Amino acid sequence: MLEGSGGIALVKSHARGVVGTMPGADLIEAIVPLWRALQTGDERTVNRISPPLSALVSLQTGLDGFLAVEKYLLAKQRVFENTVIRGPVGYVLDEDTRREVDRLWELLREAGGNAECGVRNAEFGMKRFFTFYSAFRISHSAFVCYASRGYWNLRHGG
Repeated sequence: MLEGSGGIALVKSHARGVVGTMPGADLIEAIVPLWRALQTGDERTVNRISPPLSALVSLQTGLDGFLAVEKYLLAKQRVFENTVIRGPVGYVLDEDTRREVDRLWELLREAGGNAECGVRNAEFGMKRFFTFYSAFRISHSAFVCYASRGYWNLRHGG
């Protein structure tokens, strides 16, 4: 079983037996050390990372809020060159929320500071992740298209 709530429920989900997580790309720098701390029973690190991570994820209300915060954080990590989101959008990151995202992001960086997945490694890892994700998305789309045609052909004799 995998957890995929952006990390907000990772601690409780881990206690219930999840074997992995599907984090958003923007928070990998926090999720990796949190996961490692959970796996090794390092409660001190868990208690340093989980509260600001949960607070940051809770700011991402609705799809447009999620996109605004994630894109902002990815631009901050130099994965993206800008924070432009194609419209229409129902949420724009305001200055107060941006300051809170920055504050929580700094707490996360401090909490996971010496982790193997540091800023330099995360930046490289993020680019590699997006390369992999793009390849997966393309191959997955081709598979779905192929599988759908196969299913259609089987069902309709074509």
